[in-house]
Amino acid sequence: LHADGPTKKVLNVNDALTHLANPGLKAVFVADASFAKNSNAKVLSKLVEFARGGGSVVMAGSFSSFITPPQFANFFSKAWGLNWKAGSYHRATFKLNQSHDLAKSSFALPVSYSMKALHVQGIPSSAIIYKEDGSSESPAVQVAFGKGRVGYIGDVNWESSSITVLRAMLSVPANSDADEDTEQKSEEKFVLFLSLEDELDDSYKQATVNLIKSKSTTRVATTKAEALRSLSSDQLRAAFVVDAAIMHRKNAPVLAKLVEFVKAGGSVVIGGAFSTFAKLGELGPFFVKSWGVPWKPGSYHRTTFSINSSHDLAKANPQLPQSYSMKALHLKDISPDVVVYKPTQNSRLESLVFAPDPITNMNESPASGAYHRTEFLRNAQHSIVVNNSSLASSYSMKALHLRGLAPSDPVYLPKDNLPSSLPFEDHMESPAVRRKIGEGYFGYVGDVNMETETTSLVLAMFGLLDGLKTVEEPSQHAKPATGKPSGKTPEVTSAPEDMTKPLPVAAGESQTGFRTLPVGPTRRPFIMILSFGGEKFFAGAQADLLELLKSKLEVLHGLSNERVLELLRSQDLTGVLVTDAAIIDEENAYLLSQLVEYAKAGGTVVMGSAFSSHIRFDELSAFFKDTWGVSWESGNYTRCDLVLNTAHHLAKTPGLPKVFTMKGLFVSGVASQSALYVPATDSHIPFHESSQAPVAMEQVGKGRVGYIGDVGLQDEHTKIVMAMFGLLSDSSS
Repeated sequence: LHADGPTKKVLNVNDALTHLANPGLKAVFVADASFAKNSNAKVLSKLVEFARGGGSVVMAGSFSSFITPPQFANFFSKAWGLNWKAGSYHRATFKLNQSHDLAKSSFALPVSYSMKALHVQGIPSSAIIYKEDGSSESPAVQVAFGKGRVGYIGDVNWESSSITVLRAMLSVPANSDADEDTEQKSEEKFVLFLSLEDELDDSYKQATVNLIKSKSTTRVATTKAEALRSLSSDQLRAAFVVDAAIMHRKNAPVLAKLVEFVKAGGSVVIGGAFSTFAKLGELGPFFVKSWGVPWKPGSYHRTTFSINSSHDLAKANPQLPQSYSMKALHLKDISPDVVVYKPTQNSRLESLVFAPDPITNMNESPASGAYHRTEFLRNAQHSIVVNNSSLASSYSMKALHLRGLAPSDPVYLPKDNLPSSLPFEDHMESPAVRRKIGEGYFGYVGDVNMETETTSLVLAMFGLLDGLKTVEEPSQHAKPATGKPSGKTPEVTSAPEDMTKPLPVAAGESQTGFRTLPVGPTRRPFIMILSFGGEKFFAGAQADLLELLKSKLEVLHGLSNERVLELLRSQDLTGVLVTDAAIIDEENAYLLSQLVEYAKAGGTVVMGSAFSSHIRFDELSAFFKDTWGVSWESGNYTRCDLVLNTAHHLAKTPGLPKVFTMKGLFVSGVASQSALYVPATDSHIPFHESSQAPVAMEQVGKGRVGYIGDVGLQDEHTKIVMAMFGLLSDSSS
């Protein structure tokens, strides 16, 4: 849609009313079912008025996933005067209705394609864009409405063909050559935000965006074509790459243009959401092959960093903060002269999850407490070494260290403990680096939260801190680091190559590698949410649940598989919420096996949110029976009244609803003590006959696995999730 023309995303009533009154508005894409709520009646009235006056309105996106059948009928009949009703819900292959006006549009609509959709019934044949042979229902319709048009697409998975249909329905004219010429003729220098995948207006970096806009004219490139056009402009001052899509193969021409821009004298900073979503295994090749620097991903944690006063950026910008705390993905294999901020000998791990271990502690040993991999040498003075000359003189290991040791205690010591070791600065890690490449500058900021101080750092890298400041060139080019990284910083992530290796068994652990989980409240509890790329959907569709969880404990969301595997070992982990069916994909097989082991060791894993909407019926049965060892199979997909099952151990949880209505994917073969909610006695699928339930939780080993089949993600869903993790109370309900 960005490629087809200017777009605006609206998230509140006031903005919606403002844009609907704009005479330049051509079309509206209604992406969720919030218009069915009475609180949005005023906006809906203006939307209808807009369509009657000649605009195009399309209900699509998440609309079909979150609207109930009664709401569907009321919405279209009362507001639009259309006799449309919610029809069946299934996947099929649909054919294009060649007699519909849209089939003759300039968009090349597919002749047929497969989608899983909520259909519309009660529609005239002339409204049907796609239909299944022998059916009077349709998943895609559009009719004339006054001088305009109103349409609907029920696809719940957003097939690529549905996007083409949406574009045709909206019929937004593409940018003209004249528009491009006007852009190119702009005489103002500008900063380019390169956001090829991530939404630029995410709240956690909005302050940075706004401050840069206050200092310079800006442009945003969200497509390859826009990026290449802006990167070719003589007025480009600097480029801020705010997501990891620049590493995708399809964007290779944009990356090549960025490198060319830097070598010619430009300034590029990699930051924003880049460090959050970049794949660790691809970072090293990205830096060395594209930029010619040997940088590699380092550890991931929060600590306090101090400015490197000898860096040219620090000298040119004395107003930069001397030190501040950030949570960041560090870089290693860096030379000292490229480091802008670095940890100090007094830095400590700052986390609600891990203890405040020193970032640099030379008095630790893994055999005689940080947790990381480094090179160790045997202590020649120890009696074990003296009496066993065959012991390895040195080797690399990843270990949980002990501290507070007497000098005579360690059998092995970190290599950096010895007098011959390199200075710390020669092989350190840093969350913020910048060096000269060609005639320009290339920088990296690993801060995942875009702290206020980081905004000042980015502005300084662009020469915009407190005005348009010209940064002096360094006296010499940065040299690649030659020493190996020390590994002294506690790791929170594992190297990708470790993921397929068996986990070590330490004292106090089971053979699965998982410690016995603690009983009762923990000191720094946290929960992990696994959405596999669907983080934005979850944060939007279940904002109430997310905020409620955050009010109870720390929430870790959007982590890589490597980081999740590391954190599964923490005794402060309350549980794991899986919100997408991608957990069954082959690339997540090892992670899934470790989730099962975590649960068997005493943990809690719950499948909820969009999981039931995205998993196939046949996959659900195999998932629970083969992977989790529970007898659940795919059941009916239906709506019915539910009642709380008093036989379940969670039934006495304060705040759980006693009765409510749910539309969802049920599981069958559920034991009576495992079903948290069961169909009401007058339901068409009574539990005593079908053994079907849409909400279940069963013990596996010492822990539990839970399932919530609700596809409407209603308020009850939030309460059930909180109860399953032992977080529901009267105040949270």
